[in-house]
Amino acid sequence: MVDEHTNLEFPIGARAGSSVLGIFLLCFGMPFTLVPALIVPVAFEGGLVMSIFMVCFSIPFLIAGLFVQAYGLISIWFALFPNSQFAQRILKKRHFGNVNVKSEMMLANVESMLQNVSNTEAQEPHSTAKEGTGFWEQVDTTKP
Repeated sequence: MVDEHTNLEFPIGARAGSSVLGIFLLCFGMPFTLVPALIVPVAFEGGLVMSIFMVCFSIPFLIAGLFVQAYGLISIWFALFPNSQFAQRILKKRHFGNVNVKSEMMLANVESMLQNVSNTEAQEPHSTAKEGTGFWEQVDTTKP
């Protein structure tokens, strides 16, 4: 378990990747954020119904663009200030601990699933179909 007072490391390679990803997300989200600024002025030249439709049409683009840009800003924040309380709180929340413990748990789950499969195969009777490589070899062609 992670102690409350220890700082988790955020290596320099991860910081560089986080900053590049953050800049990419900011640039990717910008056109979506600017859609209302491009659509709404043109929408008011039409009728009332058209302007209401265009405003409602552009709101999801604005929300999606702001969402992507928020993730970009958080990513850049992690890259610039890895020891801040915000970054450490998020890193501790996502820290999974010892990998060996997880792999042992996964191995135990796989073994129990294989045990269940072997038990069900032992209970089911085998089919009386002829053994072959294709379905055409298992068709009975004799007439009654």
